[in-house]
Amino acid sequence: MATGKVIPLHGFKESQAIEHAVAAVERSTLQITAHASKRMKERGITRTQIDRVIKQRNIVEGPFQDTHGRWNCRFEGYDAGDGIAVVVGYHVRGGVRVAVVTAINIR
Repeated sequence: MATGKVIPLHGFKESQAIEHAVAAVERSTLQITAHASKRMKERGITRTQIDRVIKQRNIVEGPFQDTHGRWNCRFEGYDAGDGIAVVVGYHVRGGVRVAVVTAINIR
C-alpha cells in the first residue's frame, strides 16, 4: 500500500510504481488527466478496463522520467478481449499522487 512517504527521484522502483498505482485503484484515488479522458473516449477504453489493467501489475516500460522530470510507467494487459496500454504518471512530492496520462489500444 502507498505510504505517503516522499520517494527520492533516484530511487523510484518498479515495485513501488506498481504498489502506488494499485493502491490508487483500490482507494479510488487514481486520477484521469484530461488528455487521457479524451483518448479513452476516442479509443473506446473504459475506466473499468484501466483499473483492471493496472491491477494485472504488468509494467512493460519504466519507471522513467519524462522530459519534464515527472515519473511515468507503462502498464499493459488485456480486459474484455482488448489489449490495452496505460501510461501512469506519479507526482512524488508530499506523498504520491497517481494519474493516468494516456491509454492506448494494443494488439
